Amino acid sequence: MLICLFSLYGPVGCTVDEISVDESGGSTTDPSGSETAPGTGTEPIGECGDGVIDPGELCDDGNAIEDDGCSSSCEPIACGFEWVVRDPAFVTEYFSPWVPVVLDGDELTLIHQTFPENYLNSRLVRLSAADGSIMLSAEINLRAEDDFPQALVRGPEGDLYLGDTTYGLERSVSLRRLDADNQVLWNRVRPDEYGMFDLAFSSNNELLLVDTYQTSAVESQVRIVALDPADGSELGVRELGTPGASFDRGEAMAIDDQGRVFVGWTQELQPEVSYPSISALPPTQGPPLWTTSFDSITGEYVLVEAVAVDRHGQVIAAIVDFPSSRSWFASLDADTGEVVWLLSDIELGPSELGLVTYDLATSSDRILVVGTQALQVDGEWLTYARLLGLDFDGNVVCSKRYGDFEGQEWLNFMRFTDVVAGAEDDFYAVGHAFFYIESSLPIPVELLRARIR
Repeated sequence: MLICLFSLYGPVGCTVDEISVDESGGSTTDPSGSETAPGTGTEPIGECGDGVIDPGELCDDGNAIEDDGCSSSCEPIACGFEWVVRDPAFVTEYFSPWVPVVLDGDELTLIHQTFPENYLNSRLVRLSAADGSIMLSAEINLRAEDDFPQALVRGPEGDLYLGDTTYGLERSVSLRRLDADNQVLWNRVRPDEYGMFDLAFSSNNELLLVDTYQTSAVESQVRIVALDPADGSELGVRELGTPGASFDRGEAMAIDDQGRVFVGWTQELQPEVSYPSISALPPTQGPPLWTTSFDSITGEYVLVEAVAVDRHGQVIAAIVDFPSSRSWFASLDADTGEVVWLLSDIELGPSELGLVTYDLATSSDRILVVGTQALQVDGEWLTYARLLGLDFDGNVVCSKRYGDFEGQEWLNFMRFTDVVAGAEDDFYAVGHAFFYIESSLPIPVELLRARIR
């Protein structure tokens, strides 16, 4: 197992016998020759890079690792990685579209696919949010079919609720409740529901599912389904979408402290031309409070990839046009749906082939977007992960590429699929490297803690 811990806020590698004390009152020296005050035994004021935060220093990481958020002159960098975890238990030979992760207090839980001995399975990993140390890594027996873990939430009673998608001729969404021992308490298969979907708990502790329901061969609708957490039974359904022959898709969801439900979904304008929309729904039954559509952003495969609610009364959304590899980011007033700002990845800075966004999260002052970009290196197109930090006015505070084109080549195909916000401006992002289908290389999964200042 390889675990790298990059600490910005405390001693790194210091030992107590570095300081000697002269009882006679004379000056003392440490092994480097630095003097202390006579007879006091006081630790000397060190230099930048010694791993100790001295007076006048804002951080000191020992200068052992680059890109960890502390410069070689002991000044904080806008975005850095506090720790990165890569573990053999995470490695799979099977491509997993998503790796969902949840944060509960000081514990992180993620679920990803494995492919042991020619059958598909999933692995649950629990880690410490403080340092990334692995607390549990265990296989969980789901179904030996093409199930892709996609959404994961923790209920108010502490159990996990997992949603995965089955592709193929019989597309469906499967929902499961896992107890503290990772045992499946119930499993509900919802036929004719498919595609991107999301899970969340409502203000009255109902499990909410937003997804796409295929009503006929030429029509689908967006459904917001309320489920009983005790057994997964259906309590009620709300629908969004255009009646008639239209393929509308439900994709993302967020709930604010007032219990309002914000849904990101796509409306079909005409065959193979769609545009993204955000709707606000009341906590329980009732029509939408407002719907805002971005009809200036159209394409054959446009998705609202992520929705979040910040702490200043704004709804933040990430919109992606996959065929053109372009992303847009929007801020809307949560009360009215009025667009506060709308930015494209081009406006946010240079991009080689555009940014494909997979998720975003909001903290007290920052927004972190995770996605992928492509870059041409020596005539070869390589895909790498991008972390993009924004403030709540839509300004870029940091933009960092995650990858090493000359070192660990598998990082050339790295992408992060999920991100959650922690305390202050810490974020936890999880993702994996992916390769061409004919590749026999293993696919490592990584989890990192980033700080966006």
